[in-house]
Amino acid sequence: MDTSTETAGQAPAEAAVATGEGGAGASVAGEAPAEQAAATDQAASTETPEPTAHVVVLPSSCTVREAAALKVELCTAARETHAAVDARAVERIDTAALQLLCAFVKRREHEQRPVEWLGTSQNFDEAVRLLGAATLLGRPEVAGEAAA
Repeated sequence: MDTSTETAGQAPAEAAVATGEGGAGASVAGEAPAEQAAATDQAASTETPEPTAHVVVLPSSCTVREAAALKVELCTAARETHAAVDARAVERIDTAALQLLCAFVKRREHEQRPVEWLGTSQNFDEAVRLLGAATLLGRPEVAGEAAA
């Protein structure tokens, strides 16, 4: 039996579907190509993946020495639709780094694109409180906490 046109007694169109051949014109058995295309379009529109955020991970030492690299990272994140900051590893942070973070948050707020905070360290929160930058960073809950 010639397998190029039939597979185990199936008609050629059914054989193409069963073997995965037939290209874009192939249809699921019993379904017209237009109906299949509509079903595919509907499935694609309902299965939109959640957007992922550009995450800026702050280093343990976040000082003027690291400010140039931080500025580049923040400028990249500022252009993204979704951005997040992870400050959980921060052990030291100075006013230069906090000023960059404040400018970043202000720019994103101006563009109505908030910054998501994935977490902060105790040292980061303490520096934010001492410098009165909690509101500027969009973290008013930090301003009200007592120092540990």
